[in-house]
Parts: sequence; structure tokens; C-alpha cells
Amino acid sequence: MFVLISHKKTVFVAVKRGGFTLIELLVVIAIIALLMSILMPALSRVKQQAKAAVCRSNLHQWGIIWHMYLDDTEGRTPKKLSWWPHMWDYFKDEKLLLCPSATKPRGPLVKPSGEDAGSGPIGSKFNCCAEWHDLYEIVEQWGLPVPAGVDGKWYFISYGSNFWFTQDMGNFRREKLPDGTWKLWGKAPGSILGAKYASRVPLILDSITSGNCPLPKDIPPTYDGEYYPEGGGNANEIRNFCINRHDGYVNVVFLDFSVRRVSLKGLWYLWWHRGWPIPYELSAPLDWENPNHWMYSMPVEY
Repeated sequence: MFVLISHKKTVFVAVKRGGFTLIELLVVIAIIALLMSILMPALSRVKQQAKAAVCRSNLHQWGIIWHMYLDDTEGRTPKKLSWWPHMWDYFKDEKLLLCPSATKPRGPLVKPSGEDAGSGPIGSKFNCCAEWHDLYEIVEQWGLPVPAGVDGKWYFISYGSNFWFTQDMGNFRREKLPDGTWKLWGKAPGSILGAKYASRVPLILDSITSGNCPLPKDIPPTYDGEYYPEGGGNANEIRNFCINRHDGYVNVVFLDFSVRRVSLKGLWYLWWHRGWPIPYELSAPLDWENPNHWMYSMPVEY
């Protein structure tokens, strides 16, 4: 309210200020929605990049762990496919088993029966896999105290090993290498510590299982998220590493214990075993050359 004074009389004028009109409110809401639609993808990318950075940090730790383990074993690699329990004395923090982008298992966990440790649900690009380790393994292999009434537990993992590094004969996919031999990594003392092409030999990487044995003939996934058991048989195991977890890339620890990201196409250009063709460019898959293939526009980086 204000007072208007003239030479004849004083006039009191009341001014009433109203709130926002409906149109003004809708305009403000529309502007906020527009800003959110612009910012959310950027925030999502930042979050994904942060998870990828933590993933590389985890794998850097695994590089150190593997280095210590191989030094202590004179270059002998684990004898079994489940590689990480053999290194329990070197880490003991289960969080290192998980990429931040894949920390939860798929499906229900059912306690396995029988003498074998058993496996739970297989993972996916955004899910970890589950492995059950029983009382015998915990006590005899890991040397851990076991609480009363506990006969084992599930362990979650979203990193996998290049199974060509294990000494278990079951990892060979029932096929010899191109030269007619097995030429398994790490069978003799010191056999891998000075390996040729060490900076291109994958050791541990993003995976939907605890590991697999790729071969040069393995065919890329036909769609984003396809893994090898879906096709039946013991084939195309590289698909369990070829997962679109970090925007077209996976993180890899190499045999020289360095860590870097590799594009999904780049996985075929790594030296998975002693018989892998070098240079691989001469025998790269043709499937992704189809413009309709989901990997068509991806780069080759390794």
C-alpha cells in the first residue's frame, strides 16, 4: 500500500501482488525439465567414467597381486580354473573381485549340493557371477578360520582370467593349438616371467565368468550381451570377455602387469596363447564388417 497526496485530498491506493500464473509455472517446469534432460546424460557419463576408473584401479591391484604370486611360485600359474582363491593371502579384500559396474549377481542363489563347490548364476555385462566355495577349500587352501555352523559361502566376481594360464587340463576346449601342441602358459618354472609380447598378453579382465579360453576362430557376439553358453557347446568363449561394460571397452591386466582399456574388437588382437596369430590383422573376424552388426562402428584399440 502506498499514499498518494495531492493539494486537494489524500488518496490511499492499495496494490495487491499476485502469485505466478499457471502459464508462468508451466514455463518454469518446462525449463527445468529441459535442463534435466541435458544434464542427466552428462551426469550418467561422469558416473560411468568414475566406475571405469575404479575398475582400472582394482585391476592395477590385481596386477600387483599376480606379480607377487608369480614371483613366489617361480612363474608357475594356478593349477585350477578358479584362480583367485589361490591368491587369497595376497589380497583378502573381496571388493577387489568386483567391477563397480557389476556388483550384483543375476537370479537367485541356490546352495549347491554334492561334493563339488558349484557355480551360481552366470554374470552379464552389468552383473557379476557367483561361485560357491565349500568348507574344505576355505580351510585347506585358504587357511581361514571357519565360523561354527558355516560350511561354505557364495563369492561374487566380475573379473575373469585368461584360462590359458591355468594348469588344469580341462581348460583346453579339447583343441590343440595350431602347431599341434598344447604349449600351455606357466607350466615350467619361470616360463612366463619373460614371455614375448607380454604387453599384449591378457591376464585378468572384465568378464561375466571367472574366466575362459578364447581361440582365434571365436565369433563375436551377434548382439550386445550374448555370451557363449547361449549358443551351446564349447565355442566362442571370447564372448564372455566381449561385454559392453565400459562404453565399448573392457579393462585388462596384461602379463607385464600393466593395465589399460581395450576396445571390444581389440580383444581379437591380443595374444591369448602361444599359438595366437601375430599379427592378428590377417585373420580378424568378418562378422563385424556388416553395417548391421552391433560392433560395426566400434574402433580397434588394444
